[in-house]
Amino acid sequence: MQVARVSLAARAALVSSLGEAGVEAEYFLALLAVFPGPEQPAPEVAERLYDALEAWAARMPVVASSLEVATQGYLGELDTLYADLRDDPARADSVWWGEFAGYSLIGEPLALRLRRCGQSYRAVAESRLPALIEGIGEQMALLLHALASLPPAGVAPLRALYGGLSELTLELQGDLVPRRLRDLSPEYPGLVTTISSLRAALATPAPIEADIAWAREQLAELKDGQPERPRGFGARLFGAFGRKGNAAPSGDTARREWGGVVSALVRLQATRSR
Repeated sequence: MQVARVSLAARAALVSSLGEAGVEAEYFLALLAVFPGPEQPAPEVAERLYDALEAWAARMPVVASSLEVATQGYLGELDTLYADLRDDPARADSVWWGEFAGYSLIGEPLALRLRRCGQSYRAVAESRLPALIEGIGEQMALLLHALASLPPAGVAPLRALYGGLSELTLELQGDLVPRRLRDLSPEYPGLVTTISSLRAALATPAPIEADIAWAREQLAELKDGQPERPRGFGARLFGAFGRKGNAAPSGDTARREWGGVVSALVRLQATRSR
């Protein structure tokens, strides 16, 4: 951020807001990575995850707004100092970081982890939570990748700095907050509303036998050649929503994956009966 002609106040504000966003990104990814932790999974463990996610979701609009204001101030000074940068057509598509490998939750799918804590597998798989977690995780991982890739001052072209900061701000303030944390529409609730619904369902006992029966029904539909319902396999499998573009698999792939869902739930049932 040390562009010499930019004021110290603008640089300091941007560094502070980027650092705060980076801390929140690390926290979000670590929170999911260690869940449910070494203790015996129970509804209380799921409640703690929901509490932590809700608190994070309450902080992020402030963090995103702070980053937007700081970025606008910083880029505004760049515009004033470097008039040719403002009109550079390559600016919008240029960033300072290299290829981003993407993000996926390592280990068991989220729906299975929550099932271990007593949450209905079906409720999680049919909610937006897996899709939201994957999408937010991708944004947070990209933010950390960008921060870790920042070169020394004067190495990257100014248009890469300009384009990269604009993209990060747009990811948070233009997508994360209005489309993932808040409700996009009644049909597409955000993280807070989705967690509230799952928390309410957590209070009702959810027999694993019911989840197994439901998963077997989904598998049977595929074997019978029946078409997927509008929410799609990609919206339910392992509670994933993790396929790029939410594309639903078909044919043998779908049958294998739903078979994996049934097997995972049956193994969990056997473990609990010992």
